[in-house]
Amino acid sequence: MEKEIEKTNGAQITLQETLNGIESAQADINIMAALKKGDQVLKELQSKASMEDWEELYDSHQDAKARYDMEVDLFGEALNDEEMEAELDALVADDIADKELNQEVSNTLITKEQADRYQEANATEEEAVEA
Repeated sequence: MEKEIEKTNGAQITLQETLNGIESAQADINIMAALKKGDQVLKELQSKASMEDWEELYDSHQDAKARYDMEVDLFGEALNDEEMEAELDALVADDIADKELNQEVSNTLITKEQADRYQEANATEEEAVEA
């Protein structure tokens, strides 16, 4: 009887190992199928953008970046250049002086009504002197 129990236990172990092997093989096949499908999808996606497309995009980006850097260099230098700042200060000072002069001129100018009243007053004085 002991031999039967050992035989049954051995058969169960062998059966369990076989089931484990089947499950492992099935998992391997599922993994292989998923990898194949993933590889196929990856190839399809990569075919939509060739290496030439990537290189062209990269070159275009580099050109745009170089232009931006050049603009920053040019305008950055102009803003930091002492001579340009002095010229800007002079222009601002001229503008302020012009505004002050225009204000003074407008303060000294008389309106048409003021001129008419002046003429009337002078005409009245002249008439009084003539009379």
